[in-house]
Amino acid sequence: MSPYTDYVDYLKYDQSIKSKSLGYIRFRFPSHQKEWLIKKLNEKHKKIKANEIWSGEEDNYHLHLKIVNKECFVIPMKN
Repeated sequence: MSPYTDYVDYLKYDQSIKSKSLGYIRFRFPSHQKEWLIKKLNEKHKKIKANEIWSGEEDNYHLHLKIVNKECFVIPMKN
């Protein structure tokens, strides 16, 4: 349930992702954990754009890191 309610929360700040996203949030963390989150994403996923966009080898989407209201959101988006 949380990935979808987190998505609704994020849309309150940024509607521009609505048509490109897959409709849920993969991860949500306080912004003070941003560096840790980036490190984990770098370990598990291929970097597309440093500290912003990642893709898994078998994934058909990209993971975008967005920061709003002192929170980090990792949002799966269509390629």
